[in-house]
Amino acid sequence: MMGPRSPDEDWFADDVALRTLLPLFTSPEALKAAEPRLAALGRLAPRELDALGREADRKRPVLAPGAGPGGQDTARYDASYRTLQRLAREHRVFTLSWHPLGEAARAPRTLHFALGYLFAQAEAGYYCPGCMTDGAAWVLDRHASAGLRDWTVPRLVQDAPEGAWEGAMLLTERAGGSDVGQTATQAEPNADGTFALHGEKWFASNCTAEVILTLARLPGAPAGTDGLGLFLVPRFLPPAGEPNHGIRLRSLKDKLGVTSMATAELEFQGTTAFLLAPPGRGFKAMAEMVNMSRLYNAVASVAGTRRALREGVRNGRVRSAFGKPLEEQPLYRLACVRLAVEAEGALAVVLEAARAMDADERDLLRALTPLAKACTAKLAVRAASEACEMLGGNGYVEQWVTPRLLRDAQVLPIWEGTTNIQALDVLRLARKDGLAALHARAQALLAQAQPALAADLAHAWRGLAEEMLATSREPPELQESAALRLLEQHYHAFAATLLAWAAARASPDQRARSTAVAEAYAALLVAPAGIAGQRALERIAVSHGRRILGRDQPI
Repeated sequence: MMGPRSPDEDWFADDVALRTLLPLFTSPEALKAAEPRLAALGRLAPRELDALGREADRKRPVLAPGAGPGGQDTARYDASYRTLQRLAREHRVFTLSWHPLGEAARAPRTLHFALGYLFAQAEAGYYCPGCMTDGAAWVLDRHASAGLRDWTVPRLVQDAPEGAWEGAMLLTERAGGSDVGQTATQAEPNADGTFALHGEKWFASNCTAEVILTLARLPGAPAGTDGLGLFLVPRFLPPAGEPNHGIRLRSLKDKLGVTSMATAELEFQGTTAFLLAPPGRGFKAMAEMVNMSRLYNAVASVAGTRRALREGVRNGRVRSAFGKPLEEQPLYRLACVRLAVEAEGALAVVLEAARAMDADERDLLRALTPLAKACTAKLAVRAASEACEMLGGNGYVEQWVTPRLLRDAQVLPIWEGTTNIQALDVLRLARKDGLAALHARAQALLAQAQPALAADLAHAWRGLAEEMLATSREPPELQESAALRLLEQHYHAFAATLLAWAAARASPDQRARSTAVAEAYAALLVAPAGIAGQRALERIAVSHGRRILGRDQPI
């Protein structure tokens, strides 16, 4: 068995990748103002949140029909989950960007997502309600009337846990799945200008949320997504706060992972709703929340990858086999180094997406979102599985965190659109020259990167442009078959480019490490890689492995 964790464990202070990259994507003033929050959460995550997450995972919510305010259906949660809710509010994990930071009127998303990254390493269950709460506030702030905005947004983003509201996004129906155009929920107009919703939502996560955003079809509207309106369904109706009856929770899902959060089969039975965006604009407005959730999904994926790496590195330091610590065994160290390199590339992509969001670079963000969502999610599943194997038999036992990491990770490629959905999104962008902003950003970064790395990566980007052109001349079915490959190639090329750019800006004491990470990522994951890339990683793991893994950090 592994020994007890260090009482000095600090997931912000010991994360060399985060501390190296974060200053490159946000201003020094903002980072200085946020550092006390990051440091506090970095200490809280291993010392309190991790144990609370384990407890909440084991003590799942229970359906409580009619037990909510005014006889509404609800769910009962364990005290550990309620504590996670409170701590997330108090530390502004999901609300930081709604509040001033230093002299700025709003904190940047880079720092907002950095808090989520630290939180999600300890607890993935409550992470989902937190991200949907922020996403609901985001959409309502842009699309709701002043009255509805004032009724909902302040409660969604407030610091105080008492009286705070949470958000939910209900899309999935039994027939449609990812094909939202098959939505069958109907919206019938009421005399007072509201609507009555009738229909089922098959996978309603955070089903006890006070603020629900959902899609429904209006009378006479066309088929497909063009016929869908975006609706607000508050559990408490303005202006007096009467319960909104007609939200029935049929059952709670028995899920593989993220079990601390209640997910229900939900039915609208004449439920009062407010139209936020009419058919023609409804799906596009909801897509804003979906894309926000995809970015949050990427943050959770990078966090899960980091936690998996953390467990593997720690195991390698405290366990020995065949006469020496596991971390000194070349194959074990190689596995850790590869995971560290991929995790750092993923973190760079997520921080760049956050920076683009802060800078309102919409075309770049539009291209980055499906890339980041798809590839980081797949990485998280693989990383969790790798961590289980690193720990051997211990990694398969629920006494350790690794089984929960694997169960929680598996939802990440599924939520907010599967990998195939993201690949088809990238293909649609490519057909409309929607990846131009991504290519332009890559060229700008390469101009500031280390020359040797930049030259190799520039060649890879030229090859990728030629590949896109060749694919565009293929029949539609072959184009779709190539979509996933194009997505992965773009993601890895961009991650490698960011790492090469970051290495040129690293502080003198971190430059050798950052350069080794960038070289390893490019050699292993940017075409043409193959055997030569694997050999390059093996050499780097031997020469720079201890530095990449932060060997001088506490465990």
